[in-house]
Amino acid sequence: MSFFSDHDVYGQTIKYLVHAGHSVTRAQDVGLAQAKDPVILEYAADHDMILLTRDKDFGALVFQRHIKSGGVIFLRIDPRSQDQVHGQLTRALNELDEKTLFHSFVVVEATHYRVRQLPDFNARAV
Repeated sequence: MSFFSDHDVYGQTIKYLVHAGHSVTRAQDVGLAQAKDPVILEYAADHDMILLTRDKDFGALVFQRHIKSGGVIFLRIDPRSQDQVHGQLTRALNELDEKTLFHSFVVVEATHYRVRQLPDFNARAV
């Protein structure tokens, strides 16, 4: 699966996903280290990648401002909860198919994950 990492995602999380066989492009890899959140969101959607972020503001962009999105995984993670969140992230990636992920806003926490479907105007075709 292909992910686009916002600048705030921990390097350990990126390494974790790459080790698991996923492709991760970081915002700074494509010159977007200082880009505004809507640009980050649209870049991920335009390049068929699921956005990874620790920034809760992306929920407002998707659900209130209706910014184009192709799927978001919001990680509620800190150094103390990293292993647990990685475990829940793996669980979510194993239980949710790619189509579901591209049509969802997924919140991953230390003890669980939850999925909220994106508005129809936001979801990309798979």
